[in-house]
Amino acid sequence: MEQEGMVSVWAGVFETEKAFWEYFDLAGCGIPPLSRDFFDGCDVLSV
Repeated sequence: MEQEGMVSVWAGVFETEKAFWEYFDLAGCGIPPLSRDFFDGCDVLSV
């Protein structure tokens, strides 16, 4: 839910740098896990 003047902050821990980059999967062909977790599966990172 969007609300003017509000900001969401996410913090997490990845075991490896590879795991970090795989979570964002910017070069992949599918929808990145980040988009599935936070944007209802919309591929917002590829626009």
